[in-house]
Amino acid sequence: MIYSDRVNTFRRLVELEKKLDGSPTAQMVAEYVELSIRNRQCREELTSFNNRGKFLNEHPILKTEDLHKQMTELLLSNPDEFMNRLTNVKQNIARYKSYINNKKKQKDLQNNKAHLEHWQNKQDVMISILKDRIYE
Repeated sequence: MIYSDRVNTFRRLVELEKKLDGSPTAQMVAEYVELSIRNRQCREELTSFNNRGKFLNEHPILKTEDLHKQMTELLLSNPDEFMNRLTNVKQNIARYKSYINNKKKQKDLQNNKAHLEHWQNKQDVMISILKDRIYE
């Protein structure tokens, strides 16, 4: 998965590079930077695995897999704690949504959006685990 992500991000970077030579937009530049970071993370993960036989677990794909594994183990060993954590995640999502909509908290807008995305990703993983267990 990491290798295919590296190939896909590189292809997209090449496409964007051609467009950036013409008339770049802020959105194109932002996408280019994000893809460059993601591609670098892929390279670092693959290099680490090649040199040490272990991933760094800093790439988003690997972080999600690690979280999925941890939450699956928690659900199997302690379902009540899993449900408590899911409730906490939902509360955190609600909290950060209210922070984003609060005019007094606008100075931390980017930070709050990043936190919201983190908690939404965690909720997606936890809900997918529950759905997988229901439909087994």
